[in-house]
Amino acid sequence: MIYKKYINENKVKGGYFNMYSIFEKFADSEELLQDSLITFGPPCSDDKTNGIKITMWETTRLRLNDALLLNKHKAIFVPSESIKKVFIESGVTRPIEVFDGFIDDVYTYQPHKNKNKLIFGLGFNKSLTRKNEINTIDYFLEAFEGVDDVELWIKTDQVVNTEDNEKIKIFYDVYSNEQMVDWYSNLDVFISLSKGEGIGMFNLESMAIGRSLIANPFLTVQDYLNDQNGYLLDYDLVRPKELFYFDCGRWSSSKKESVINTFKQAYNNKHLIKEKGVLASKTAEKYKASIAVPKLIQKLKQYV
Repeated sequence: MIYKKYINENKVKGGYFNMYSIFEKFADSEELLQDSLITFGPPCSDDKTNGIKITMWETTRLRLNDALLLNKHKAIFVPSESIKKVFIESGVTRPIEVFDGFIDDVYTYQPHKNKNKLIFGLGFNKSLTRKNEINTIDYFLEAFEGVDDVELWIKTDQVVNTEDNEKIKIFYDVYSNEQMVDWYSNLDVFISLSKGEGIGMFNLESMAIGRSLIANPFLTVQDYLNDQNGYLLDYDLVRPKELFYFDCGRWSSSKKESVINTFKQAYNNKHLIKEKGVLASKTAEKYKASIAVPKLIQKLKQYV
């Protein structure tokens, strides 16, 4: 299995590794894929070519070198029509297929727990500030200054300095999928002020659990977030300042007033959180691995 050997040798981490780990459970039994070069990784990864590339991106333009690298593949698979458009406008000429991102089937609807506090959730790993975690914390504290019955729970692998604020709880331990289900089930609503998401695994997992999402409807996120199952933030399109995304078009920047007003709206209309959460869980059904991965495999077979 060339794709398995290759991804393990290169130690792809984070979202790509999680996707591959789920994918291989289904692909191992597919004979047509056994000798195929299928790689998971960002467009800029220095990988083998002439195969199939499963990738994504977080801004409105690729770097020229990334587009040239992608053009050496048989086909490119991306998780949304909006990212496909970005690739085409950036100069990618190889066939581009769209697939649904996928999450483990363990993430299923969990009823809200009865408790005295409304709990907002935030999750990010290895952020380059793309996840906008600092502003998320600041806006949360400003929105709920003087309010005692709210908390922000943060699941991360990065050190977060919140000056021991009693409204903030941070969870650093590595969790299994089952432990993450329990963590999500304690939340009431999930926040993502991310400036750009290729998929947004935290988003989809929390929605599958039945938690409404507060986020920018930008790139792939607009495929699964609407005003019925969550809260759409107002945002500006701005140039990324991070070196990794330098000269890569635009990404989204949540408007502070919109964020704070949305936090307060959720807090003041708690019944809507649960109603939106039920719809969020239904929206996330199509992203369950047992549904999405077989569809992906059928598309891959066209190119092996």
